[in-house]
Amino acid sequence: MKNDCSVVKDLIPLYVEGLVSEETKEFIDEHRQSCENCKNLLENLAKSYNEQETNDNKKEKIWSEIASKERKKKKKKYLTLSLASVILVTLVVLGVIFLPKPLQKIYYENQTTQYDFNFTEQTLAKTGFTENDIHVASEAVKKSFEEHSDDRKLLRLAYDEKETIDENKIVYNPNHADAIVFIGDYYFFEDPVAGDGSRLRNNWKWFVKKDSSGEWKIIDQGYD
Repeated sequence: MKNDCSVVKDLIPLYVEGLVSEETKEFIDEHRQSCENCKNLLENLAKSYNEQETNDNKKEKIWSEIASKERKKKKKKYLTLSLASVILVTLVVLGVIFLPKPLQKIYYENQTTQYDFNFTEQTLAKTGFTENDIHVASEAVKKSFEEHSDDRKLLRLAYDEKETIDENKIVYNPNHADAIVFIGDYYFFEDPVAGDGSRLRNNWKWFVKKDSSGEWKIIDQGYD
């Protein structure tokens, strides 16, 4: 019996945590029926273990609630900042649109032109154009604004990779074959057409193609 008690006392911590085999569990259950000391030890240890587990669960629950509240605060803060950013951008855009035209002109005159010529090697291979072709072709668009710098300002110019690859452009205009397509925004300093009060052109497209002499020229432009 004494040796059994020593073995049981060594195994009780594992027994309480459910880490013993079924045979060992049966051995301990049989022993505690006939040993009051081991029975009390087992009950006390089990009680202590359950209390500790309950406390750990409470702590985990508290920390989980704290973490959840922090996540909600961060999400609320992020949404607030995002909304504020959208409102700010909207106010700036509306502010510019509804500025008196003389002030609009000053605003756009001082804007720096944004260039975006992003492309991948895969799409270059599909079109047959090189990186140098794209940059040289863009100069044709830039040159057209330099020649009319007194009445218009180029605000943004980007290489339209998707449109350049799209073969459907040829269906709409066969002359667009082998043309590099750019998209951008620009502003007229004066009303472009009598009765046309819209001076800002957004997402305007330029089709630039190499002529027989090897010079890149704008062959077409406008909205879709």
